[in-house]
Amino acid sequence: MSITLAQYIQQNPTAELQDVHDYTEISTRMLSSKTMGLILSELNLYLIVDEISKGKHDTEILDEEGVGTGNFTNHAAKEACLLIVNTLNDGSSDGGDFNFIIGDGTTTGDKIIARTEHMRDVTMPDYSALIDALLTECKAQCNKIINPFSDCTQAQLNMAKGTYTSKPITYISGKYIAVILNEDLPERVAATLWKVRAGFVPSNGMKNVYVQETGSYIIEMTGKKSGDYEVRIPFADVDFTVELI
Repeated sequence: MSITLAQYIQQNPTAELQDVHDYTEISTRMLSSKTMGLILSELNLYLIVDEISKGKHDTEILDEEGVGTGNFTNHAAKEACLLIVNTLNDGSSDGGDFNFIIGDGTTTGDKIIARTEHMRDVTMPDYSALIDALLTECKAQCNKIINPFSDCTQAQLNMAKGTYTSKPITYISGKYIAVILNEDLPERVAATLWKVRAGFVPSNGMKNVYVQETGSYIIEMTGKKSGDYEVRIPFADVDFTVELI
């Protein structure tokens, strides 16, 4: 499960915007039977695995004169191929049938990867290149590298860090609050209203107005009681004022 931006900042309090954009993590998931079937088919392994599971690659035992006895020795990969085919046919509904999630070396995913490597190197060496391609694709799909904060803006980073400029105002019921922005901001952000009470942490007043270009903006205050508030803009040292109108 991906961490939140706030959690990332708690762990990396000095991170800058580029650090946030560059942050990566592994998103894991198992493969459905349908997806695995498509991968096997695209790599021309599906029919091979199916044939081995059905005994078409078993070796007949010969007698002393070299005549077939009608008895067969199972192909070395028959059990593994049978398991694959049965899982493909009896796939679950949750999409978690094939696990190639890389762990600490002891997880189910690690064990399945090791078994597949054994098929590649020992029991199916004639198809080693195809099985290696299968491993590469399955591990890539089960262990995707993602950038969860690639779209993070400077304002979002500032909010996660608690960076903002605030202006206090004593509100009188029935009025509006004007936000006068004296400089352009690098992006469009919400100027948010916060309720201030002595001895308490300010609480979100659930009112805002979006600002960016130099000019005057109005926070509509319907339903708000008289009292002490503050208006916050999520950039440091913003040149703005607030007043009642």
